[in-house]
Amino acid sequence: MKRFALAVAGSMVDMPVSQDNITVAQADALQIRPYLAFYKAESILNWEMARVNNAYRLVNLWLSEHFKNNEGEQEQQIRQLTFDKGVYTQLVWRQKSGEGTSKKETAEWYVDQTIVPQKGGSSFAEIPFYPVSARKPTIKIIAPPIDSLVDVNISHYQNSADLENGAHVSGLPTPYITGLSMDYNDQGQSVGPKLALGTWTAWILENAESKVGFVHVGADGFATLEKLLDRKEKQMASLGARMLSPEKNSAEAAQTHEIKRSGESSVLSATCGVIEHQIKKALRFAADWQGIQGDIPSN
Repeated sequence: MKRFALAVAGSMVDMPVSQDNITVAQADALQIRPYLAFYKAESILNWEMARVNNAYRLVNLWLSEHFKNNEGEQEQQIRQLTFDKGVYTQLVWRQKSGEGTSKKETAEWYVDQTIVPQKGGSSFAEIPFYPVSARKPTIKIIAPPIDSLVDVNISHYQNSADLENGAHVSGLPTPYITGLSMDYNDQGQSVGPKLALGTWTAWILENAESKVGFVHVGADGFATLEKLLDRKEKQMASLGARMLSPEKNSAEAAQTHEIKRSGESSVLSATCGVIEHQIKKALRFAADWQGIQGDIPSN
């Protein structure tokens, strides 16, 4: 079964809500300045893309957060980042309080806060959320680079479990006897002789054709499983090294070239490049919001 994973995270540039008509010095004293809030993949609930003028841009984004209620307990809230009619707005959704877990799960959601971030009295013309994923700065669902390695690792675990279980079962002493007649009573219970197993215990059997022994697995009993384990360990080592090794810079189809990106870079270094690029964009937005001039340094 193919797993579809959301290998996307992202950072949102935000600023604490402050009072109106305060000076820059007052805002600095209160430490009211832009900051970056990181959201992992599980916190990105949904999103919507739409054409804005001549660009395909993010117009709605739903993020899962937690807040402390009046009793000091953690509760979920959803922060919706929306861009409509040229205005960037935040809507904070919360559930109406109710008694009991079942009532809370079915409680109605309502808008607890409506925030319109502004700079100098003007709203922003974009949603300041900067997604990161493997190789691309996109919010689309893609397969994680480690996906194939995880598949092999799970299969390796299953083979290992089979091998350990087989070794445990076959390693226990299991004696057998042939040619021994057993009598049973009306309840189907054996009434024959009880044979003890251990040191200083001898079995004397009347039937000369009787045979005794221990059930065991031959030398090649688990050879197949052991070979599978060795092969998958080598495969995992190869897949892990592939994430660090440079990709081949050869002629490719346009679609393959878009997937792999141009140039020679490993999957890991390419992902690091995407993260660096998106963080710099977020920092530039935060600096502009704060009114700081100049470029964001590379280091």
